[in-house]
Amino acid sequence: KSRSDWGQCSYRYYKVAALAGWGFALIAGAIAWFGTVPLLGVEFQESRIVGLIMAGRIPMIFLGCARSNNMVVDGLLPVHSATLIAGAVLNLMLNLVFIPLWGIYGAVFASLVSFWFAAQGCCFFWPILRPVGRQIGRAILLLPYREEGTTR
Repeated sequence: KSRSDWGQCSYRYYKVAALAGWGFALIAGAIAWFGTVPLLGVEFQESRIVGLIMAGRIPMIFLGCARSNNMVVDGLLPVHSATLIAGAVLNLMLNLVFIPLWGIYGAVFASLVSFWFAAQGCCFFWPILRPVGRQIGRAILLLPYREEGTTR
């Protein structure tokens, strides 16, 4: 396949992952919001917000898995491992800063940022992954495919 065909194929894979992730996030968010009190009791009512926010990381989990598969196929396992380690280290550092400040909401914030970073943000630190980062960004926003180097 040509580079253009491979880019479109990869993008379709990311877009399917994003759509599936958003679908599961909507379901998980609805369960967190509407199911917490009936299932766990009124004392857990405030945790609905945490569950709803944490559902927002599901698309990044799906996109991270799709990106991982592509990186392994492309022979980029060492870079893939480095991105996962970077996400874990970022999570630890953010937890150390934000949990004392905001409690559980600090942990939620740290998780959201580090999941995004591991799936997409770290792509911009490796030149070989920058097109992947742009594809993931377009996929998460459900935008159409755009060939690298075009302005449309």
